[in-house]
Amino acid sequence: MAPEAVRKAYFGNLPSNSGAVLEGAGWGWHSETGIHVLRLVLSGTLDRHPKLKLIIGHMGECLPMMLARCDQVFEAYIPHLARPISRTILDQVWITTSGMFSEPPFLAALLTFGIDRIMYSVDYPYAPNERGRAFLQSLSLAPADLAKVAHGNADRLLRLESRAG
Repeated sequence: MAPEAVRKAYFGNLPSNSGAVLEGAGWGWHSETGIHVLRLVLSGTLDRHPKLKLIIGHMGECLPMMLARCDQVFEAYIPHLARPISRTILDQVWITTSGMFSEPPFLAALLTFGIDRIMYSVDYPYAPNERGRAFLQSLSLAPADLAKVAHGNADRLLRLESRAG
């Protein structure tokens, strides 16, 4: 939940419950999570802990479409980082599909993070499991890449023993 001043400025004075939806799953959750990841980078926390691995949801919480812009804008003003913002995030962050079951965000995530950093996830109870399954089955990926997204990347990252196959 955003601080009260932010909540009032960004999400207040909207009809019905649209402010609450905008603050949560409609937009605010995603932008807030993306900002938190950027704060971890900009504070130098991820440089100090290069083995730290983060998993974030919803096709990367707006980051796939903004990473190049972050590098471009911050490069001249942030001399204390060991790596460009995008490199840090691409080295240490994995993303899930959770609740984002359409092709455009998947393609942005795929083009930005690559097939080895995307993990299938639903967003239960906020999104129906059936939609997630249908989305996974609709992806036009090579069988080996589909297996990576479906379970292989999570198996590898989380050191799980998969019985899929």
